[in-house]
Amino acid sequence: MISIQSKMAFPPSAMCDYQASQDGKFAWFICTWHPEKMFALEEIQAEIKLEIINSGISNLSKMEAEKWIKDLFADFHWKLHARFRKTDLIEKGISLFFGIIFEQELYFVQFGRIFCAATHKDKLIHVGQNWKNFHVQSHKELNLLGFSEADIKIKTHRHLIAKNQHFIVLPGIIANKVFATDTDATGIVPVIESYAGTENTLWLILAGVPDLLKTKRRRIRKLHISSTLLILMTIAAIAYMGFGNRSIDLFFRKAKMLFQSKQPVRLEQIPNYLKVNNGEIIKYLERAVNMPARTIELSLLWNTDLPYNVTAAPAFNLENIYLASDNNLLAFNKKTRKLLWKVSLEDEIISILNTRAGLIVALENNRILGLNDDGTKSWQRNISTGINGKSSLRPLELTNNENPRIDGSISIIPTEKGLSVVDSNRGETLSEITLTEKLQYLSAYDSFDSCFYAVVANTIVCLELKIVN
Repeated sequence: MISIQSKMAFPPSAMCDYQASQDGKFAWFICTWHPEKMFALEEIQAEIKLEIINSGISNLSKMEAEKWIKDLFADFHWKLHARFRKTDLIEKGISLFFGIIFEQELYFVQFGRIFCAATHKDKLIHVGQNWKNFHVQSHKELNLLGFSEADIKIKTHRHLIAKNQHFIVLPGIIANKVFATDTDATGIVPVIESYAGTENTLWLILAGVPDLLKTKRRRIRKLHISSTLLILMTIAAIAYMGFGNRSIDLFFRKAKMLFQSKQPVRLEQIPNYLKVNNGEIIKYLERAVNMPARTIELSLLWNTDLPYNVTAAPAFNLENIYLASDNNLLAFNKKTRKLLWKVSLEDEIISILNTRAGLIVALENNRILGLNDDGTKSWQRNISTGINGKSSLRPLELTNNENPRIDGSISIIPTEKGLSVVDSNRGETLSEITLTEKLQYLSAYDSFDSCFYAVVANTIVCLELKIVN
């Protein structure tokens, strides 16, 4: 099997992503790199990934792989060429690595300044296009995807990642330092990971993993079958004699009459029809019907200290978290929690709302602004009446619409220093969490990441809502 030993990408200039089958025998990897840092690159990277997902790659066979890769990027090159011409990027092309794994066999292509190597015993060997002298080559010679006004050169490479060996993908700025030295291949991973603090960093390290030994299945023999049947018949005979013939016959007769009846019977009425005088059974059935989920748990997923005061409830989308500090609006990446951009507005921010069209920010001077995902202003309006004040800590209701694991309804109750999860039907407390300081602001429920974002003192806290059903 192949496993990911290490990967890193420094947005917005780099991306490293993948998808794999559940058994791990099929996977595809995409790495992109660009020398500039404009946010337009994130849109282009998203379009590249979406093109691959919508291309029917999940149904691809090994025999079709090489031709499929060539056809995909031959067509997509022209789409990117037109896309880059609409941007303000200086270099209107992108470096890209794309690979498909079939068990341990890798089919891949390279464009631009992305290079590959593999470990062999204690040596590092070159794979694919040569990394030497790339820095003196023109854009056309680099073969950047989307750059040329002519058809792009596409060469598919094949490589077998053997057990206990590594396959490495690096941009030229790091490859020139790593590949040019006599670094021992056995220690190559920590050497590459030492560049984690470098801007425009990108790498992908795949490793061949030995298969686990499969235990032999015990064959079921006739003796096992006959012994099991004999034991079951003995247990049935003991139960039949212990309860008495009449009780068991009566139970089955009433059960048969119940299910043959034309009139529907509610679940809680079954004990009465069977003449079972046991209140505990009814309580158990009611609990099973009304229980929103078997297990609900609130837990601290991560927290990050902030060098300023948060003055409004956080907002979010699939990738970013948005915070307000007086008249400043800040955007952070969800995964890395790094600051993406900061915008200073004319007045203090009252509230932030994320919509499909972008952000809507309400200010104290009865003005609302429409902002794009990169913080640029798209529109502004004045309203005649005063805007409602900053949102308070109000209880929230979650149903199946917010999380498909919820069968009924649960309520999220903010407390002075935490949250409580309550079953809306019975009032039972399902889970609660206590924080170290007073809870100041609470976001809406992030159904994509199954969590809330809370503000405590100068810290933003991510509270995960685990639901098992």
